[in-house]
Amino acid sequence: SSIPQDNKDSVAAALGGNWAALAKDKFGSRVLDSFYNNCSLDQKVRALRTNLATGRHVLMMSRGVKEQITKELAEAQDELRNNYFGRFALNNCNVRQYKSRADAWR
Repeated sequence: SSIPQDNKDSVAAALGGNWAALAKDKFGSRVLDSFYNNCSLDQKVRALRTNLATGRHVLMMSRGVKEQITKELAEAQDELRNNYFGRFALNNCNVRQYKSRADAWR
């Protein structure tokens, strides 16, 4: 794609922690699908996290985008099962396989 990797990383980092919420929304689920389908498994995201105790920002390397998305969806699986768009996200991101056989999923 013609979008610079740094821009993609910034957007993915900003969305981190919100993948399950996006999955439940009609349009947000499309954003999630686009990220999931257009990133490589080993792609790294530079996530800027705020240390709430000190108020300082810490630059951290997070897991690959696909695994980050899938992990967040797996943690919210019960909630997503009860949502029309959430069910599609669970299936499209192979959350069942991730939870039962993470090595095979990778």
